[in-house]
Amino acid sequence: MSNDLKDMARSIVAGVGGEANVSALVHCATRLRFTLKDEAKADKAALQAIKGVVAVVQSGGQYQVVIGNTVPDVFDAISNVTCINADTKPAQVAATEAAVPGEKAAVGKTPKQLLDMAIATISGIFAPMLTALCGGGMLKGLMMVLMAAGWLDSASGTHAVLNAASDSVFYFLPMILAVTSARRFEASPYVAMVIAGALIYPDILALAKAGTATTLLGITFVPINYTSTVIPIILAVYAMSKLEKFSVGVLHSSVRPFLSPMISIGVVVPATLLIIGPAATMLSGAFASTYTWMFGVNPILAGAVFGGLWQILVIFGLHWGLVPVMLNNLSVFKQDGLAASVTPAIFAQAGAALGVFLKTKDPQMKAIAAAAAASGIFGITEPAIYGVNLRFKRPFVIGVIAGVLGGAVVAVAGAASHAMAPPGLLTLPVFMGDGFVTFLITVAVAYFGAAIATYLFGYNDGMLEAEKKV
Repeated sequence: MSNDLKDMARSIVAGVGGEANVSALVHCATRLRFTLKDEAKADKAALQAIKGVVAVVQSGGQYQVVIGNTVPDVFDAISNVTCINADTKPAQVAATEAAVPGEKAAVGKTPKQLLDMAIATISGIFAPMLTALCGGGMLKGLMMVLMAAGWLDSASGTHAVLNAASDSVFYFLPMILAVTSARRFEASPYVAMVIAGALIYPDILALAKAGTATTLLGITFVPINYTSTVIPIILAVYAMSKLEKFSVGVLHSSVRPFLSPMISIGVVVPATLLIIGPAATMLSGAFASTYTWMFGVNPILAGAVFGGLWQILVIFGLHWGLVPVMLNNLSVFKQDGLAASVTPAIFAQAGAALGVFLKTKDPQMKAIAAAAAASGIFGITEPAIYGVNLRFKRPFVIGVIAGVLGGAVVAVAGAASHAMAPPGLLTLPVFMGDGFVTFLITVAVAYFGAAIATYLFGYNDGMLEAEKKV
C-alpha cells in the first residue's frame, strides 16, 4: 500500500472529524459512507480539497465521500491506518451504548430522520456485499453469452461448476446478509451465520420442498425455502441483536460467553421459522405484488419514473433504497425489470459527459470529461455527475430526460436482469431474454442521443468561463 494512499486515508479521517467521530464506515461501488457522531465536526471544504475526492454528500443519515473506482483501496487504507473498521464490537460493549449507529429510537423522529435512518441501515447492510454480488452476476452474464454462442453446454460439468460459482452468492444470500446485518446491528456475526445456516439447512429445505407440515414446540407449521431470500434473515438478526444485548445485561460474565449465544440461537431460530420468516415472506410478497401492479397498470409511466429518478437518487446516495427491491424481485420472480428500467439512465449520463468531451476545447475539462464518460459506461456515473454534468446542469438534465424515455421503452419491452449486477457495459449479458434487442437499442440510443444533444445545445466553453469568474 503506497504512502500516498495512506496519507489520503488519514486526510479523509481528519476531514470527517477524526477517528473518534466515526460511529461506522462502509463503502459501496464509489463512496465511503461514514456514520458520524457529530456531522458539525466534519470539514466539507477540506475533504473536497483532497486529491482523489470527487464530491462530498450529506444524505441518508450518512456523510458520503465520493471517491470513484478506487474506493475499495481507500477503504482498505483507512482500515490499515485506523481502528475504524475493526470487527464488530463485543456484545457486552455494544450493550453499554445508548443505541446502534443509525438505529436510534424512532420515537420523536421526523419523517426525514426516519428516511435517513432507513437508508443508512439499508446501505450499511447491502454495500459491503456489493463486490460479491457483482462478481457472481458478471460471471453469470458471461455464461449466458457462452451458452448463446454454443460454446458452453448446459449439461456439461463445466456448466455445473460455473453455475455453482456464479449462483452461490445468491443461493447463500442469507448467510452473507447475516454477517452484514450483524455488523450493522452490532451483534455477533458468527451467531448470526448459525441462525442463517439453520434456515437453509438441508432437512428444513427438504421439508419445504415437500410442503410437509411439521411441529415445533407443539405448533404446526410448514417450513419455507429461505435460500436467496432477503428480508427474513435481516429481521431475524435484528431480533437476535436485541436478545443478545438483553442476555448480556442479565447474565454473569462467567457464563455469558456460552449461554448468550445458546439463548440467541435457541430462541431466534424457532421464532424465525414460526413467526419472523412467514411474516417476512408475506412482506416480500407484498413488495413484489406492488412492483408487479405498478408495471402492470402502466409500464410506460413506471419505467419512466424509475428511469428518471435513478440518477437523481444517486446524487444523494439514496438509490440504495431500491437495491432490496431488486434483490426481492430476483428472489420472487427470478428476474428483475427495475434494473433494466434504470440502465438507459446510467448510459445517458455517460453519454452526456461524452458530449462535453467532444465539445470542449479546454484541455483540463476534456480530460475530466473523458475519464467520466469512460467510467460511466461501466456503471460508475458519479464522476460524470459531479465532475461534469451536474456542474453545468444542462448535460445532467439531458441525461435525466434520456433516462425517462429509455426507462419507458425498456419497461414496455419487458426487459429484465436475471442476476444481480451493476448495470454497465460488462454486465449487459445478464439482461438476455425477452426484450433484449430492444433493451440494447434503447441503451445505445440513450447513450449516443444524450451525447449528441449535449454537444448541440447542452454545453459550450462559455459555461466553463462563466464558472471560473464566479
